[in-house]
Amino acid sequence: MSIFEQRSDRGYDEILFKDRQERMMLYRAGDVIQKVFNLYQKSKWDLEFYKVERVKDTSYQLDDNPVEKCDALYLYKSPVRPTMMGFLAPFPHTLFRDREEESALAYLSSHDSIMSMHSMVETILQGVCSKVEEVVVEPKNCRLRLIVVTPDGKQDLRHISHELFRVTNRNGEMFALDVTGAQYGYYEPVVPWVIYQRERIASINKIVAFGDVPKFTIFRTCRDELYDEILRCARPALTNALRNWQSRNDLALNRLLTFADADFVRTRDELFVQVAADLRRLIPAAYKSLISTMTAGGLERSLAALAGR
Repeated sequence: MSIFEQRSDRGYDEILFKDRQERMMLYRAGDVIQKVFNLYQKSKWDLEFYKVERVKDTSYQLDDNPVEKCDALYLYKSPVRPTMMGFLAPFPHTLFRDREEESALAYLSSHDSIMSMHSMVETILQGVCSKVEEVVVEPKNCRLRLIVVTPDGKQDLRHISHELFRVTNRNGEMFALDVTGAQYGYYEPVVPWVIYQRERIASINKIVAFGDVPKFTIFRTCRDELYDEILRCARPALTNALRNWQSRNDLALNRLLTFADADFVRTRDELFVQVAADLRRLIPAAYKSLISTMTAGGLERSLAALAGR
């Protein structure tokens, strides 16, 4: 039986029952948002890896920061350029075990998750939350670090700030909604804010209104201008895939959160299947359109730069 079907006469005070409902809806929303973002990441995957190696309890240093110690997942990059239009590569499922795949999909993608999931977060949390903010933090207590090893053996040890949503529900409770926490070994997207802040934040750089993070963030997810352009043309494909699903099913995303358990799981899984299929079609089409706007010489130079990032 779903929590939405339980009756207050079973001992639940009406107000507490409503609070519990809204909390459950938020946790469901976080699960759906994170999974959709991972599907999006797979559909635009652009890195060729030939080996993944997990090392337990290892020491590393990011830029000039203090030495840290946790498990590390080393991703060995192939010198081969992505084979699909020079941009896309098949996601290497067979290289990963357990939840390592989720960690790889989240790698260096917190800013892109804020940018790409803005429309979905706004839609699915409508009526569930009173406020959504965007937060830039310095993480701590990482359980896992992903380290890319280039073909010449160099390790990517740059320090990158982390970005996430902070959500306040209608009774004033605050939660972290961290779509890409898996890159640090944390796989649950929704965590009470007081716990998240105490256990996972070394310092807070910025807390801004929903939609304002891009004005303050100086880290460029893409590492070069071409990759910026690639992300800009991929994001509308995700928005369109979600709109297509809502139109086909005559169902708003936030309505999904109120379903009884079995109906929620069934409809959620159908959403994942349909969105994945649309992304497989829409993102290559968007990339083809991008390519068509470039001159042949400019494209070759851009692809060479992209391969070397």
